[in-house]
Amino acid sequence: MQITQFTKPPSDGVMTKTIKLGPDGKPASDGSACRMWRGEAQTFWLEDARALAEIIATCTKQQALAFGSIKPEFLNGGGPVQVVVKEKAAPGVIARTNKHMLFPPGEDGVLYVDHDRKGMPASVKAKMAGRSLWDVLLEVAPGLAQAARVERASTSAGLMNTVTGECFPGSGGEHLFAHTTDAADIPRATKVLHDRCALAGYGWAIVSKSGQILHRSIADPAVGTPEHLASKGRRKSRSRWRKTRAPANREPSTAGLQTRKRRSPILQWSRGTRSKRCATLWRWLSQPRPPKRNACMWTPMSHAS
Repeated sequence: MQITQFTKPPSDGVMTKTIKLGPDGKPASDGSACRMWRGEAQTFWLEDARALAEIIATCTKQQALAFGSIKPEFLNGGGPVQVVVKEKAAPGVIARTNKHMLFPPGEDGVLYVDHDRKGMPASVKAKMAGRSLWDVLLEVAPGLAQAARVERASTSAGLMNTVTGECFPGSGGEHLFAHTTDAADIPRATKVLHDRCALAGYGWAIVSKSGQILHRSIADPAVGTPEHLASKGRRKSRSRWRKTRAPANREPSTAGLQTRKRRSPILQWSRGTRSKRCATLWRWLSQPRPPKRNACMWTPMSHAS
């Protein structure tokens, strides 16, 4: 597996969220400090999920991970590469864009699942009640059980106010990292996993400040790009907040999941164009009855050969 670690200079602030008390007495996250306009990036080759869990656990507040790799023509002999904003990119330096990063074809990779509860309706919360994110994903994609994985609570999960003792167990989501045998297929697989979750009743829509309708599910489709960052360093918080930070959990299996091999590719639709299936998807979400079971086909994942 190949991943890239980005490091921000301490003088430019942290690379993680700041948690503070909001006007309503609830936790409020501020991710403005996560911006990175300069720093360093280095691509690492990892042997298995155990190595991934170790590098996640050692990330500092100035570091974040992307699950793509720097393109070979920009590598600096295996050492760190200077990072700048895309307007200043030049020979010898890169920007965090798909022009300088990719999911390497023919290589193993990390399928990143970002679970955010923001805007989640009560009906979806009730459907997930008493079950973990992994259990729900296995309902949607049973073949995931065969893949090695790493799980980590998000920055804003499990917060407690040390002054009042009030706990906020539902204040955040979860991050899941699954070992896949085809890194180049991650963008498509991420989008289809989102669609499948929505079809199974784990999707919803919210209205943005600009009035745009945003489609959401328990698996964020926006993270399936090689340059997307996952901030895994310790979060910065006010003194009244406390959080027990458990180490990253690792599934002992070393198998990687196959997202598009054999006769019927997994994480792929069996019929219809993307435009037609997306229109059908959100039409079903607006109806009270569940979608038909035979609307599309899902083939379980298998072990890597």
